[in-house]
Amino acid sequence: MNLHDKDVDDLAEEFQEDIRLAEDAALNNTLNLILPFARHLQVEVFHWGFPVAHSVLFLIGGIMALTSLAGASHSRHYKSVLLAAAILGAFSLAMAISIAGGLRQALNAVVGGDGAKQAHELAGDIFIRRANHLFPALAILAGLTAFFYLVVGILLVRR
Repeated sequence: MNLHDKDVDDLAEEFQEDIRLAEDAALNNTLNLILPFARHLQVEVFHWGFPVAHSVLFLIGGIMALTSLAGASHSRHYKSVLLAAAILGAFSLAMAISIAGGLRQALNAVVGGDGAKQAHELAGDIFIRRANHLFPALAILAGLTAFFYLVVGILLVRR
């Protein structure tokens, strides 16, 4: 659910209307605790700009690194392009790792446990579940970014 444009009180009312358990005090208390925290995570911690910035840095740094494979290694322009590509690649890799690690920590905080706990019971049959496929996808993204820059680095050294 997108929490960016909604007020926390409106979200609580929307959940209570959808669930039809407005008289359940335990659910109301849990919603009052969880919704501001989840909204904070979505709006301020996992801002949409980080994956976009990673993609842009990866694309620009990757293109610069791949085009530097064809350049003359003794020119000054080649060395500056290679340095810029290495810096962009380092930022791209650091951003991918921090996104994956931050997601893991935030999911543990929302669920209220470590990686083994898959859900947190709010009331009765209502659970907050862990996004099981999101962390492995982001870890694969970080691994592919590292692998790409490792291969390009090996090709540049062998050149």
